[in-house]
Amino acid sequence: LMRHRIIVGSIILVTVLLAGNAAAEPIFRLDTPEDGATVFGLVSVTGYVLDDGADCGPRWTWQNCDWGPTLVNKVELYVDGGYIATADLHHPRYDVFQAYPWYAGTPFEDPGFATSFDSTALSDGSHTLFVRVSFADGTEADFGERTVTVDNNLNQAPFGEIELPGENQP
Repeated sequence: LMRHRIIVGSIILVTVLLAGNAAAEPIFRLDTPEDGATVFGLVSVTGYVLDDGADCGPRWTWQNCDWGPTLVNKVELYVDGGYIATADLHHPRYDVFQAYPWYAGTPFEDPGFATSFDSTALSDGSHTLFVRVSFADGTEADFGERTVTVDNNLNQAPFGEIELPGENQP
């Protein structure tokens, strides 16, 4: 029984180690909006994209690798199949950096992106959105498809304050 556990444990360990070094798809996540969310006004679209590092060998050699040109050229937002906006790239994501610390010192140290769309330009009801990532090698891939419900009857509450004149100032 003990030998069986050691063998099974060794097989699992080797599988995990090999899978960690195998070529894979980019790691992508669309954080906002959530699938099925009801949205209104200016809608934030955020997430991150990481390269699989297959061209740079094992993770422990990535800091010394010549990554070449920017691997992600652009991230574009599409709603109902139509282009809406190009996202800002290279946002720091400390949560991602903690989850994937081996990206330290690589071009993917700041993998976040952010953009938005104005839902008032859309009709009330169900709409689909996705993000198209364009890579340096000329390929493109669509990620994060989800459906959101636009409800233009909802409205963001106004916010702000009067700074000058202050209380009891002439």
